[in-house]
Amino acid sequence: DVVAAPGAVYEADLLRGKKFSGKVAVTVEQTESQSVRVKGEFSGFELEKMDRFGKSDPYFLLKLEIAPRTVFFRSKTIPKNLNPHWEPFKCDIPPTHANVRFIVEVFDEDRASADDLIGATTPFYLSELAQNPRELELINPKKVGKRKYKNSGSLSLKSFTVVELPSFFHYVYSGCRLNFSVAIDFTASNGDPSNPASLHYFDPSKPNQYVQALSAVGQVLNAYDTDHMYPALGFGGKLPSGETSHNFCLNGQPDPHCYGIEGVIAAYQQALGAVRLSGPTNMAPVIKHMRELSAAGAVQPGNIFFNVLLIITDGAITDLDATISEIVAASREPMAIVIVGVGAADFSRMQALDGDGKVLKDSSGRVAAGDCVQFVKFNDYLGMSADRLAADVLREIPKRVVDVFVERGIFPPRS
Repeated sequence: DVVAAPGAVYEADLLRGKKFSGKVAVTVEQTESQSVRVKGEFSGFELEKMDRFGKSDPYFLLKLEIAPRTVFFRSKTIPKNLNPHWEPFKCDIPPTHANVRFIVEVFDEDRASADDLIGATTPFYLSELAQNPRELELINPKKVGKRKYKNSGSLSLKSFTVVELPSFFHYVYSGCRLNFSVAIDFTASNGDPSNPASLHYFDPSKPNQYVQALSAVGQVLNAYDTDHMYPALGFGGKLPSGETSHNFCLNGQPDPHCYGIEGVIAAYQQALGAVRLSGPTNMAPVIKHMRELSAAGAVQPGNIFFNVLLIITDGAITDLDATISEIVAASREPMAIVIVGVGAADFSRMQALDGDGKVLKDSSGRVAAGDCVQFVKFNDYLGMSADRLAADVLREIPKRVVDVFVERGIFPPRS
């Protein structure tokens, strides 16, 4: 509520017991220190041969001069090549290090022993190198002073840029709209909704896990969504027509929008009385639906929005390849997908969708443009506050928002 308040000023009443005792105003202000994003593309030229019976297997490290163990990027190794061309890279540098000197070291990877240093550049400032990109000589300090030694090759900069990253709050303050939608699992593995053991059982005095997850995440995103109209979808259910659908409106209408989180919960309860639980657990259709809406919205300066799709499910995904393909496509749109697994099923296949620490690739070889999925198991938060669940589910959203718009060249206006 504080961050999303108009003008970044949040006002609230102060109460002593039930008696009004004044007002408080909280102002949110973004500090000036911001991270920078470095993007570059390097090639090596005439690198020194380090192996007696073959060419070097080079990779490079971008690191601090004053703290050489602080590595910000490590390239892939290119085997047996003295003139390597590494794929483009990007990395984020925290504000504490944005104005100190860096070096690039090039190593020869050796599986049988420690990697050998081929050479290192002279120290440079990131902004200075971006303004004056040039060929960088690689020097091996152990060989300096030896007869006929000149260098160990050079590093050619095909491109090198440094961009100051806005914060998530800058985008929110400048009018970025966060749109929230939800998709609920109606597969038979949830159990008969009339049975108290069912994950869909409705007890007004004790909300089921679907309602708890929806309420926890929804109450946070509700503050950023100005019209509070939320598309509410279901998948894996058999409609009154007899058709099993993996993308239907919970409210039974052509338009899936519901007003407020309470409206979504009411539509969910209504759907449990009209839709039979069926299967299988296919998530690709609802992801495709939201991806197409995101692509059709034409994000551009003056029309900045970001869609968050919450999927709540109880079981192992059955259309994994199709879902991965849709996620890879969705990674190029202004959207994120948060998945909450309810119940005690095996969610190992679901965790494979979360791109933390790895790059998601579909069956055709397409690589995700970024990590747009966050997965958590609801049972890991039993006994904890709803705020803790919401915080972990939505933890990656701010970075995702910034990544999407910076890659599109859309920046909030400077105040």
